[in-house]
Amino acid sequence: MLPLMNCGGRVNFFGGIPKDRQPVPIDTNIVHYKELYLTGSTRTSVEQFRKTPGYIANGLIDVKSLAKRSLPIERAMEAFEYARKADGFKNIITFE
Repeated sequence: MLPLMNCGGRVNFFGGIPKDRQPVPIDTNIVHYKELYLTGSTRTSVEQFRKTPGYIANGLIDVKSLAKRSLPIERAMEAFEYARKADGFKNIITFE
């Protein structure tokens, strides 16, 4: 992603990488000459968590587009298999 960044761009690493995929090679010349900001994050704050339902209710976040499929609890193992294979960003398990 670094070559695609504009000068002064920001890259946030969210989510860990398996140890067998470490270290991650980074072209420091791109970081230097484009004056990029590289940061990492691991979780949201309590305040961000409290604001999120309001953002969803006001249509600022389209959560429907995040879920690839919705499955009933009877098909939970199928949903877990999709998650294991990273098939879809999110899978919803419903309790009806």
